[in-house]
Amino acid sequence: MKKFLLLPVLLLSVSAAFAQTTYKYHFNNNLHDAGGAGPDLIASCTAAYNIEALPIGFSKNVFQFDKGCGLTFDDAAGGFLASGSYTIEMYVKLDTVQGYTKFIDYDARTSDKGFYNQSGKIALYPHFTSDSIISGGTYFYLGLTRYATTKNMYIYVGNHTVGSYTDTGNEYVYDTHKTLVFFIDDSITRHEDVTGAVAMLHISNYAMDSLAIENNYSNLSGTLTVPNTIARNGDISIYPNPAAEFTNITISAPAAYVLRDLTGKAIQNGIFLSGSNKLDLSRISAGMYLLHVSGSDGSTGVYKIVRE
Repeated sequence: MKKFLLLPVLLLSVSAAFAQTTYKYHFNNNLHDAGGAGPDLIASCTAAYNIEALPIGFSKNVFQFDKGCGLTFDDAAGGFLASGSYTIEMYVKLDTVQGYTKFIDYDARTSDKGFYNQSGKIALYPHFTSDSIISGGTYFYLGLTRYATTKNMYIYVGNHTVGSYTDTGNEYVYDTHKTLVFFIDDSITRHEDVTGAVAMLHISNYAMDSLAIENNYSNLSGTLTVPNTIARNGDISIYPNPAAEFTNITISAPAAYVLRDLTGKAIQNGIFLSGSNKLDLSRISAGMYLLHVSGSDGSTGVYKIVRE
């Protein structure tokens, strides 16, 4: 690959003429949009989840990707990004930043162009490369916006704008396949893959301004904190929570459970029977814990429990 430098362009605010919507993928043991409206992401390998302690102060499930393993957002049926305006945000970790890693492919992996890591720099190949800004083994927030009317694009790492580009050739909108492919190289170069993990991927059908990006970055902890209830596994209740020595778990069917601390270490495990169960918290220290529940039908849920 060759590197090209780019001069900054003026940031303009453009009002979208359509409903502004965000699909939110948080990888809590699934590839669903948290709001239920968006399509499931498609993994190019067996989906692998793991509890990791995040730098923003708590642990949660993340999707781990190996070399050659990526995620696809298939928009062919919905046309969610058909206007050409979008914002893509991710909270991601690359185990190494040496060489190239393709964050986003727009052409069903048939073209070398795309959104990359280039040895710690952020690149819209072949047109723009930032200064060195990211390192391996550490989660970072990455944002990319595009305005359909002006074709202006802006790149963010954390709450900082690190570059901009005017996409007059419409190179960074998806092609006729209407897919975005994440974390896997195209079939042209083939070898630009690394291992890593992603804790959050948000896809919006409008271009956010820099203030919205800054707010989203600042509120990552609140966005990703595991809720007490999960809509897709709504047949469980936990009360009281926070709790002192015991909390009551009411569940509609038998399920296995593991209680973990925020580092991911298993504290205790067992089986909940159908109906009311008492979970003993008397032997653990005050703080927040994550209760992982797995039903015999394959359903899973992660719930936060606070020990007073």
